[in-house]
Formats: sequence, structure tokens, C-alpha cells
Amino acid sequence: MIQHVAHKKIGELFTPESQTKYHVPKYQREYIWTTENWELLFNDIAEEVDNDHYLGTIITINSSADSENPDLEIIDGQQRLTTISLLFCAIYKRLKELNSEEDSFIANRVNLKNRILVYNSKTPRLVLSSQNNNDSDYKALLNEISLYEMAKKPANHGNRRIVKANRYFQDRISDFNIDQLQDFQNRLYNSTLVKIEVASHSDAFTLFESLNNRGVPLSAIDIIKNKALSELEKIQKNSIDIAFDSWQLIIENLPDYDDQERYLRHFYNAFRYKENVKVHGFPKAQRTGLVSVNLNQGDVPGKQ
Repeated sequence: MIQHVAHKKIGELFTPESQTKYHVPKYQREYIWTTENWELLFNDIAEEVDNDHYLGTIITINSSADSENPDLEIIDGQQRLTTISLLFCAIYKRLKELNSEEDSFIANRVNLKNRILVYNSKTPRLVLSSQNNNDSDYKALLNEISLYEMAKKPANHGNRRIVKANRYFQDRISDFNIDQLQDFQNRLYNSTLVKIEVASHSDAFTLFESLNNRGVPLSAIDIIKNKALSELEKIQKNSIDIAFDSWQLIIENLPDYDDQERYLRHFYNAFRYKENVKVHGFPKAQRTGLVSVNLNQGDVPGKQ
């Protein structure tokens, strides 16, 4: 089930010389971290005594044939990786403002550029979901620091969290001198994550249930949504946007996660007598087995 588990430093996850990319499926939820999260992350890194702050766990799917430079789908951890990338952008902007001619300074700035972009290209290393203009807002930030070409900013660009997070980090480091900035960068690069890599959505969902039963705060609804839309994308690629709009309509009318979980569970239990709904081995959907029911339903031939 699990291909690889490793304790990784941020500097290793975003290695300047690699072609590794991380992408958030376009139908994953938007960036939701707030000032409280940004402040906690920044302070923890800045005040870490051992210069080795632990940032949590990410789960990725590696379906790429290139094991050295894969394109990894982020199943869990997009909030952390997005925030780290926004912090990179704020640091890069500050480096441009300081603008030293020292060789070590220039090398550091180029090094950071190649953490934000795929090495030797103008492709962002992190591709965000399209929800609430996440990816467009992120690319607009890259455009502002001359790392990406974009003709026009998205409407209301400055009012969304992607931009607000970047602005928060810019304010926090606005008076850092070169030495202070370098020290903070080193602390950030030495911060660590546990990176869990799996081969398929099925493995990711099985792992999700195992972790969720141990109290790890992952969302069953997001996992199920990603699975359902991923399966639809495989069999009817043109239907993915329509399917997502339908899903969003349900979520907007059931904004509470507990209500969403209850809705899916009762829907299955009410219609499980139908052949196109029933999943063999699951006579009734329980709360702890909801992900398994949806996972297996996607794997039954002919079911959509």
C-alpha cells in the first residue's frame, strides 16, 4: 500500500536541482488557513531552539514512471505546502529588495527561485487547485516577483487568502536584514515533514481510514469527493466540471461536515438495494466505513 515513508526537510522536498512537481487536484477545496495558522507557523520556525521544527504529515500519490522527478498529487497536506510556498515568495521578494551584489547572496536568491519553480524552467513547482482562484492568485504572486508571466491579475485578487497570507509574511520579514533573512531561511529549510507516498487513490483512501481511526484530522468528505471525481474524470473526462458543480451544490446546502457525512451514509443505506448503488461486502454504511464503501463502489465495473 505505502510506497515510501520518509522524514523530509523542507529543503529536500523543494530541492533546487530537481524536476519534482506537486499538484493539488483542481477539485480539492480551496486554501483555508488564516492569520492564526500563519502566525503559529512563522513563530514556530523563527523561535525553534533546535533549528528542526516539525510541520506534520503529507500524503501524496506517485503514479509517475519517473521515480527521480515525479509529479506528485497531494492528497493531504495542501494547506502546509501552499503556506510554505507563499513564505518562499515573500522571502524571494525581500531578497530582491535587499539586492546585494555578494556572490553568496546572488546564489541564495537563485537557489530559492529554483525551489519555487521547477529547475531550469518557468513552471511553478506547486500547482494549486482552481477553487476560488487559488492557482490563478498564486501565479499572480509569482508574476509580481518576476517569476511567472501573467497578462492580467484575477478579479478581487487582493481579497483572498492566498494573497493575504503572502502579505502577512511580507510584513513579518519587512525589516529583516540579510543575516536575519538567511537565518530564517535556514530554519525553514531545516523544518521537517513526514512524507507518505502511495501508488494509487485506493491506497491513499485505505491509509486515510487507518490514520483517521487514530485521530488524525483528515476529512472523509474531501477524500470521497476526490475519489468520485477522479473516477469520473477517467471514464468521462468532459463531465468533471459538471460533476464538481453538482457536488458543490450539495456542499453549499450542507455546509457542516457532519451533515455531509450523514447525508452520504443515509443515501447509500436508502438505495443500497439497487444494483448500481449496492457495494458487495457492505450491507450498510457505518460512519467508520464510509470511505471504504465509496472506494469500493468506484472499483465495481459499470458503476458511476
